[in-house]
Amino acid sequence: MLAIALAAGIFSIYMRDKEKINSFVEDKFSIKVDEKNLVVKIADSAEERAQGLQNVQKLEGYDGMLFIFEEKEIVTFWNKNTLLDLDVVWISDGKVVGVDFLPNQTQGTVIVQPSEKVNMVLELPHGKAEELKITPGTLVSSSSPLQLD
Repeated sequence: MLAIALAAGIFSIYMRDKEKINSFVEDKFSIKVDEKNLVVKIADSAEERAQGLQNVQKLEGYDGMLFIFEEKEIVTFWNKNTLLDLDVVWISDGKVVGVDFLPNQTQGTVIVQPSEKVNMVLELPHGKAEELKITPGTLVSSSSPLQLD
């Protein structure tokens, strides 16, 4: 129940403050992953989710990208035009349910998906999930409203 409230809190704070943001590129949001603060870009529309971190060579000024889905679903991520090796963190109702590795595009096409329905996915540079000790059961919550540059 706590996990559902955490997920709802992230989504409601984000949706409340989204109107203040002029462009997707500048959408940044502060979240906590097991009490560790991260700044993420938000992808919550079909267009933003399709673009993701394609053609990004280096993350500057943010730690990763948080994909938000209105409904829980089995989603598929692939490495088309992905220049970075990534950790893909599957999140359901504010709780991590799995972590997968998504290599950059030079390794050939790779497709990953969660073992259960999720409503959020966090992409981080490869190795960051291990560094932060993100494993199934880790809680994800909002630590503050949107941080605007």
